[in-house]
Amino acid sequence: MSERASEDRGRRKTRVGVVISDVRDKTVTVEVVDSKRHPKYGKTVRVRSKFHAHDELNDAHLGYTVRIVETRPLSKTKRWRVAEVVERARRFSRKRDSRSRTTVERESFSVSACLVVRRAATQGSVTSLSGPSKTLSRAVG
Repeated sequence: MSERASEDRGRRKTRVGVVISDVRDKTVTVEVVDSKRHPKYGKTVRVRSKFHAHDELNDAHLGYTVRIVETRPLSKTKRWRVAEVVERARRFSRKRDSRSRTTVERESFSVSACLVVRRAATQGSVTSLSGPSKTLSRAVG
């Protein structure tokens, strides 16, 4: 066995992507987006890949950016595990695009505004909160 082959054998592939599903226990689905140039036409094309990854602590949730590492087969579809959570999403929403794939979009929503809504909800009053992108009106009671 050559030196080069032994070096490659020790390395594991890593990817960074966004969690698009965290419904199953200890398993998350991560979407990795990669840009490649088309070999013939030269246009930059976005390539999406979905990986099922093992999350032992159930720490990764929908919208989180995670780093996954290649590992031995853990089930029929799981060959990756979550190495770390790179970025936590504060708030997210699910939308479907024209190709009917699920995309996760993060919304900017301040933590103090969430606390105001929670306090008002516990008191049973009507809360009206307007932000840069949406207006939230909620009647509790």
